[in-house]
Amino acid sequence: MSADQQRYRLSVRDSARHQVDTTKPIRFTVDGKTYLGFKGDTLASALFANGVFLVGRSFKYHRPRGITALDESEPNALFHHHGMPNTRAGLIPLYDGLEVTSQNRFPSLENDVGALAGLFQRWLPAGFYYKTFIGPTWLGRNDRRWKFYEYFIRRAAGLGKAENSPEPGFFEHMHAYPDLLVVGSGISGITAALSAARRGKTVLLIDAKSLPGGDSLASAVEEKETLDELHPIEWAETLMAEFVATPGCTYLPNTTVTGIYDHGFAIAAESVADNVHP
Repeated sequence: MSADQQRYRLSVRDSARHQVDTTKPIRFTVDGKTYLGFKGDTLASALFANGVFLVGRSFKYHRPRGITALDESEPNALFHHHGMPNTRAGLIPLYDGLEVTSQNRFPSLENDVGALAGLFQRWLPAGFYYKTFIGPTWLGRNDRRWKFYEYFIRRAAGLGKAENSPEPGFFEHMHAYPDLLVVGSGISGITAALSAARRGKTVLLIDAKSLPGGDSLASAVEEKETLDELHPIEWAETLMAEFVATPGCTYLPNTTVTGIYDHGFAIAAESVADNVHP
């Protein structure tokens, strides 16, 4: 299947000025089914282009859910990827050999037995599970009857399955002490980081996505929006080239800041495996 045959893919007149390079196809697999995407796609954009809109099921009634965001705020498109549950589709760049599985369904997303709960919604008010599924205290948590229905409750609850075995790969940690930490490489993030860098400050710029530019990249499709008379992608590339060339300044893509605490202390997790990058 070519880009022209993907019904929901926007036409690309000048691939050199877009994130997606339609001259470099990539095949990926979701729930055992193979699809076609291109370099620069995320799993979310590739699924959209292929007309795949059902990506998950709701927690309680297992109602069908689609993609609503393309970043870390996505609540529905959560997949099991590389041994990790609840990985958001918008944060998974396509690469050769990518395989993901959907979650919270049985036996499949299209035919989910859990969706039958919707037929009984009148008798399943909010909070019913907090009362109904509490076992009698006199049974004890090791009683066979408790273990019997606890198994089925746990199968119905939750949005992902954690691995019991250690995650494969090598992990290391490091400490950094920049004058300024900037989270997000959108217009504001790039401008703030480069402004501090030009004043001689050491700067650490972190972004969960693989490309700088933030929301401005969405305007690249329109070919109308410009920044300093530059196309948004060219603007981001130009300023980032100056930033990374400045001594004491570091850019970390594919890195998620998981918390910012007292005294300017922050924790971030970086994905550096070769197959993470598009």
